[in-house]
Amino acid sequence: MYSEKCELRGRAGIKHLERIGPYSVIANKALFDRGRSTRFTIVNEREAWVDSVHPSPAKAIAAAKGLSQQ
Repeated sequence: MYSEKCELRGRAGIKHLERIGPYSVIANKALFDRGRSTRFTIVNEREAWVDSVHPSPAKAIAAAKGLSQQ
């Protein structure tokens, strides 16, 4: 887990890919729209912290599903 606090409200550069419980999988919108995004981040929106970063959206979504079931 990263200790970095994050605030996603009002951020135009964030693309929300999936919401699973308190977790969201996000990516940089400009890079994602161009098909060049290489990092997909799991954030806990309720607690406002970054959980982890993954190399593909599928891996990030799978990890978020696992976290939400814990």
